[in-house]
Amino acid sequence: MSEIQARESTDADWPQALALISSVFVGEGFVSRERNDRGCRREVLEGGGTVLIAFDTSDPARVLGVVVLAHKGGPLNLLAGDGEAEFRMLAVDPAGRGRGIGERLVQACIDRGALQPLSARAIVLWTQPTMHAAQRLYERMGFVRVPERDAVMPPGSEGAGGPITRERWAYRLEIGGPAEATTTVRVP
Repeated sequence: MSEIQARESTDADWPQALALISSVFVGEGFVSRERNDRGCRREVLEGGGTVLIAFDTSDPARVLGVVVLAHKGGPLNLLAGDGEAEFRMLAVDPAGRGRGIGERLVQACIDRGALQPLSARAIVLWTQPTMHAAQRLYERMGFVRVPERDAVMPPGSEGAGGPITRERWAYRLEIGGPAEATTTVRVP
């Protein structure tokens, strides 16, 4: 029986992961080709976070989804504050949508965000107003909108104009962080 799993990307995954990000974000009109070409490169993503991929155990070589869990204080960590982890660029192969791939990747970010070195008590993300399926996923998983942390990216951040929005909506989920160590002392 096959299942969807997530893991850190390997060298063999990179071509598929980068192509998937481009096909979703550029192909579905969320970012310009210019911006994608600047930011969707292995050295940028790998230097800015941990890249996780999703796959079906029946075909583990095929990348079905990708997400970046930003490094604390790194160049992709744009929204997270103290005690928070941030993920970016969640992309799921359109042919695999509806199979829990996005949810598995978000859960992997939540799980890893609570661990060292992030030790987050909450996880945050930005999404675009037109990313309705992603918003439904986040809300189903317990994320809440935090409009006071919304942003409008500066002009030129999306490349050469067009219908692409620069508006970003913030979401946040309390995850509790790592379990506190406890010691039991017996008194005779």
